[in-house]
Amino acid sequence: MRQLSNSGRGPGRRTSLATILLLAVFASMTVSCDRHSASGGSSISDTSKWLDAEFLNNQERYAMDPDMLVQRGLLADRKHRYIDVLATATGAGPDSTLYALIAAGGEGSSAAIAVTAVKPDDVQSALEFIGMRAGHPLDGSKTHHWPKGERVSITVYWGEPEAGLFNRSLRAEELITDVRWNTTLPALGFRFVGVPEGRSAEAIATLFNATNTVLEVPYIVDRKSIQGQLVANEEYRFSQGQKLRIRIRPEFRGDRRRVQNLVLDIQAGVDVEQLNNLRVKLSTPAGEVRVDGNFESTFVYLKTLIDDGKEPFLQLRFADSLPVGSVRMIARFVQSFLIAQDIRIEPNPPQIFYSAFLPRDVWRDPDRRGRSSQPVEIHLERTGSDGLGGEIIQYPLAAEASATIKRIRFGNIKELGEAIERGEPWQTDGVFLFADPSAPYREIRQVYELVFTLFPNLYVFM
Repeated sequence: MRQLSNSGRGPGRRTSLATILLLAVFASMTVSCDRHSASGGSSISDTSKWLDAEFLNNQERYAMDPDMLVQRGLLADRKHRYIDVLATATGAGPDSTLYALIAAGGEGSSAAIAVTAVKPDDVQSALEFIGMRAGHPLDGSKTHHWPKGERVSITVYWGEPEAGLFNRSLRAEELITDVRWNTTLPALGFRFVGVPEGRSAEAIATLFNATNTVLEVPYIVDRKSIQGQLVANEEYRFSQGQKLRIRIRPEFRGDRRRVQNLVLDIQAGVDVEQLNNLRVKLSTPAGEVRVDGNFESTFVYLKTLIDDGKEPFLQLRFADSLPVGSVRMIARFVQSFLIAQDIRIEPNPPQIFYSAFLPRDVWRDPDRRGRSSQPVEIHLERTGSDGLGGEIIQYPLAAEASATIKRIRFGNIKELGEAIERGEPWQTDGVFLFADPSAPYREIRQVYELVFTLFPNLYVFM
């Protein structure tokens, strides 16, 4: 394949979409090609006519085909599992920092290789139409410490669209150069994280982890860390406004999936003080048992998945009878070993997320050394009619040093709920729960279910 070149310079990163497309009429006719000819840029009017013509043609062609989804600028094929998005090049080059592969128009679109009139929500719906399911982006507020989603491959086509030819193509990663290594991005695909409900979709494919994009690179990297590092590959530089057809298809053609959703049930064993003596069962969310044994056999199975290129996403489910001290032991194992092996731990409500059992010990100090705020403290005692009583304590903030310590006793779980209501407002969303290591996990979970609406940030001390 011969390479496309262009002697013009790309727009600055602050150039608006309107400016890009207006300049395209004058700047893009200087495209030079070796042997192959390539279309130059097009005006806003030309681009609109192109989108309308494609839309009308596809409507007529696929009117009776339920496996085809036709929208202006977008075509999805459920049978062959791909979607095509019509876009135009921004003209970005080595002098422009890139943050996205495909932008959805508007300000900032010059920081992408291509811009399209298709809305991100429509791209997400089209991917779901062909049988893909959105995962979720990295979002610590939802304890999503890992981005999740199946991957897609993205191929960019160009050529002579006026003649019906998009006869040249390239994997999208080859269009982007990482200046740190002077090489193009690895051909790993893009992860279908999807835009969470309630958020506004602003991009279609980003080069960093974002909560407002449909697709992103399949590794963990934030926006700040790629600043000034990613630029357009000069060897395949497009003119401003040049017409592109972008094909997005699942990474695998058959039933193979990278993402493996699993649930690990942890039961009490003969010796709950020894990790490998605990009995565990690894299953799919639908209940298909994969391992029924101990932690060692479970880890061997998980490692085979990882070696096969798969991504295990694990939810933990603790037995109610398990001593909370054993839960802490498991949490330490998860933190120090499982995550290091690329096993991703996900929240599993109403279970308590494992990191709640790993608070920093310096936070114990009631004189606020090591504390940036004053969470509510709940001290559990083995008293009361249901075996669960104790005291709620909140120390005053440093600015309120003259204020008295708030203390409320409770004799059972019902009185705990009443005491929390009686003590409002608490002016915090955090709670430190102090319990005996021998207390059953059931009691800790009962307290959490009672308080998590007011205090979603919970840590358990022993």
